[in-house]
Amino acid sequence: MPDRTITLRPGESFVLSDGTTIVAAESLDRKVSTGLSMHTGRMNALDIAIKTAEGVGKLAAAIGVGQSVVSNWRARGTTPDAVHCVAIERATSGVVTRQALRPEDWHLIWPELAVDASAVQEAAHG
Repeated sequence: MPDRTITLRPGESFVLSDGTTIVAAESLDRKVSTGLSMHTGRMNALDIAIKTAEGVGKLAAAIGVGQSVVSNWRARGTTPDAVHCVAIERATSGVVTRQALRPEDWHLIWPELAVDASAVQEAAHG
């Protein structure tokens, strides 16, 4: 997979597939900011997935939905269904995780991931 660059606003964070949290230190430039979510006014996990897939249409095709579906999630600020979150995670090769797409309830939908994350943290801390 080629390297991808994700740009966030200062203070915004992004959780990698291995659980590492990245906190942004640099500003977005004007060109990148035009692709931000209209609902939140900032880059979120869906925006990052769209950017990683190189566009709304390409992400939609990769996850098997119409372009309007992805556009509506973005414009309305709605959370994709669980099945679509898994598809987005796969389409972005793990750059955007289902946990990042559903930060409030991912642990209820995929409890096995919460167990896996705890085991990794315990192993890392000794």
